[in-house]
Amino acid sequence: MKILFSYLALLSFISVFNCSSFLSKSMTRLCGWYSETLNATEEEIRENLTYYKSKDVECINYGTEITNYPRAAKIAQKLGLQFYAWIPAMLGLGENKKWLFENHPEAYVVTKSGIHAHETPIYGVSHYKFLCPNNPIVRNFLKEMYNNISQIPEVDGINLDYIRYIEQNFRKYNPDGDTCYCDYCVSSFLNQTGINIKEHQDPNLVQEWADYRVNVITSLVNEISEIVHSNGKRISADVYPGPWQSTRQTRQKWDDWDLDMVFPMIYTKVFHRDVNWIGAQTREGKAKLNELNRTTTLYTGLQGEAMNDEDFKKGVGLAYDNGAYGISVFKLNNINSEKFEILRNESKNFLKKKI
Repeated sequence: MKILFSYLALLSFISVFNCSSFLSKSMTRLCGWYSETLNATEEEIRENLTYYKSKDVECINYGTEITNYPRAAKIAQKLGLQFYAWIPAMLGLGENKKWLFENHPEAYVVTKSGIHAHETPIYGVSHYKFLCPNNPIVRNFLKEMYNNISQIPEVDGINLDYIRYIEQNFRKYNPDGDTCYCDYCVSSFLNQTGINIKEHQDPNLVQEWADYRVNVITSLVNEISEIVHSNGKRISADVYPGPWQSTRQTRQKWDDWDLDMVFPMIYTKVFHRDVNWIGAQTREGKAKLNELNRTTTLYTGLQGEAMNDEDFKKGVGLAYDNGAYGISVFKLNNINSEKFEILRNESKNFLKKKI
């Protein structure tokens, strides 16, 4: 870990006081998530980002290995794109989490039924080797990682993903997905409340336990946010819809998070909803932010790759009509030209209405 972070520190060696303040840049309307392909060349990256820029996409939540960020960010900056490092927080796999996996099995979540994510992926999903967001080793690791990445001069900010607990089913309690019951979490909660959570058959009925986990995520996000902001950069997060749903399902009470941008992932295919749900969820999220006088900018996240063009157009319109400042699309790699035109035209129509 020290070698990796030292490498990043050298790449990004620059005083905080001398770094450009990306916080002063204007907010963009059209964003998208993009995954760099394996062994991508500079030419390939430049060609893809140039194409998205030509389609009026203004900011990229960019996913790649950590050591590749300086190269990609420089290309994006020259093209005039805002560039956010898109890095899953709680997924304990990949090159950047190798140190944790090899040295700290206790850093991974344990379910109510006793499944240890270090050994067995939760729900049988291959990448669901979740880290425990409450574990001090994990929290320090993540804060150091995001600090170093946000110091890379050309990186405009951090896009947090998987900054949550494993999702729960509302209708039926499943102990195989309920986390975290590692020794640290159980003892910490017992010391704080006097409640032995392991004695409860359905711990989700214990309000103190629900609040405890919500606070674990909120405090971690806000600690990372303070670090990123101290480097003069912005921070955003990909979240479950809500915040009513996300607070209960993934412990993401994101209306309490100190974010510049939030991307509720209002994915109709994932959540088995019709397109009208996009408007309802956008309206709920925006209303909650307004109620709390939050300055966080809301972008409706749409799973464009899983929507037909007709539903996508309606979804973009519903998002704007119900309070979204902009749209973020998953995933730019898989979006057809028709959807890019829909994004461009619907955004222009929305801006005309505001004049």
